[in-house]
Amino acid sequence: TFKKMKTNMEGIPVYVKLVRKDGSEFIAEVTGKNLSISGKKRVLSTIRDITTRMQVEETLEQTEQERETLLHSVGERVKELKCMFGVTESIRNRKTIDEIFQDTANLIPSGWHYPEITRGKLIFDGEEYVSETFIESEWKQSSDILVNGKRSGSINVFYLEMCRQLDEGPFMKEE
Repeated sequence: TFKKMKTNMEGIPVYVKLVRKDGSEFIAEVTGKNLSISGKKRVLSTIRDITTRMQVEETLEQTEQERETLLHSVGERVKELKCMFGVTESIRNRKTIDEIFQDTANLIPSGWHYPEITRGKLIFDGEEYVSETFIESEWKQSSDILVNGKRSGSINVFYLEMCRQLDEGPFMKEE
């Protein structure tokens, strides 16, 4: 390390693992400055224990990753809430159950992780309501509609293409 500093390393920090007097290891930042003393080349080195700084940086990076994960998760919950509010608005503004169910089928994709490749189908009492440009696929998530404890239909969500594996195949458990 010190030999490296004698060449073109002036001012460039080098990171090394050193040993304290008590035998414990620490990470050090070593910087050097070339000097000439009485015609002899010398290197003035500064050694700084940066163990704490490295730990703080690691914690900061972890915290940043957790923050990004949380922001993404909140964004997903907002999409789901907007979908539910859309269904609520439909119930408030539509006159027939058919209109409400059709609106719901059209709103389903907007509440899922990949809305652009999501299609929805709502089945109630044998009637089917499908989202725009509906296509069934092998990537399906389904939930029964229960009325007074009895199955009256289902809500089905399809991805048009394979997505990365999440909690329930390509679907998140919150969906």
